[in-house]
Amino acid sequence: MFYTAIQAYFNHQNVHQNCMAIFDEIVYAYMKGAKTITPKTIRYTATLPYSYIDELKELVREKIIPSVNFAINEAVDEYLKDRKAAQYETSLKEAGKDKAFMTRTMSCAEDFSAVDGEVSGAW
Repeated sequence: MFYTAIQAYFNHQNVHQNCMAIFDEIVYAYMKGAKTITPKTIRYTATLPYSYIDELKELVREKIIPSVNFAINEAVDEYLKDRKAAQYETSLKEAGKDKAFMTRTMSCAEDFSAVDGEVSGAW
């Protein structure tokens, strides 16, 4: 009912199709039980030690970080980047053990070695 009413409002107001797509994402997430903040974020409960939160709140009070949420987002972002880099490094090590991969790679390097010599200085 609520969804239909909002959809009718958007249609009546000739709101851009992109707004409807965003609204659809929010409604879909809400129907799945999520408390959405924006279409790209979702409220999620996690358990952290009191000491972490206390220290983060102190950093907020000292105006070193804008909010506890900001710091947690930054920490998760950094963690994910580190994990992806570790996965990439592992996959490269595995690829280095693959003789066919190394043969193709070295062949490509040889094919472009002359081209590399044609460029002077830094790219």
